[in-house]
Amino acid sequence: MNAQRLLDAMTQLAAEEREACFAEARREIDAVLEQAHRKATERRERALMAAREELERAKRQQRVRAEAAAQREALSIREAVAEDVLATVKESIEALASSPHFTETLEALLAEIAPEAAPGGRVLAPPEHVETCKQWLANHGLAACEVVPTHDLKDGVVLESADRTVRITNTLSERFARREREARRLCMKTLFPEVPEYA
Repeated sequence: MNAQRLLDAMTQLAAEEREACFAEARREIDAVLEQAHRKATERRERALMAAREELERAKRQQRVRAEAAAQREALSIREAVAEDVLATVKESIEALASSPHFTETLEALLAEIAPEAAPGGRVLAPPEHVETCKQWLANHGLAACEVVPTHDLKDGVVLESADRTVRITNTLSERFARREREARRLCMKTLFPEVPEYA
């Protein structure tokens, strides 16, 4: 009987120790699972945050690229408009040079360079305006200046020294070319006053 009680007591003790081991093992497993779950949650949160940040960064980059493209397009349009205006000015110069009213302009251009005329010098002029130049020079005491027709000139005159080392060009297109950059800036400022860089 004692042996049976001892055996039962030992069995009971072994069962309690086994249950205590199982309980400890369960606690350790639960702790490991909880830690793994917490780490997985943290990793997922970090991954989601990184993904959100990447998405925001990509959106910002896309917005910056879109804004830059829009600015380039706007600049291109503004430059095209200014170029059209300048082309119209050039066409107006050509139209004036081929009109009957160009005689007065040609005489004014000739008057500007005439003070530089020296004996033996010559004036280059568009063929259709040679007689006008000769008459103007004669009327202003410069009849000795030879007037040479040249097809290279359409909208003005050129004064050359006797030895051909000095050449003064006075044409509408050449005058416009000297001021074209300034004209473009003025055009941009006038047409697009809302753009700070042209103000």
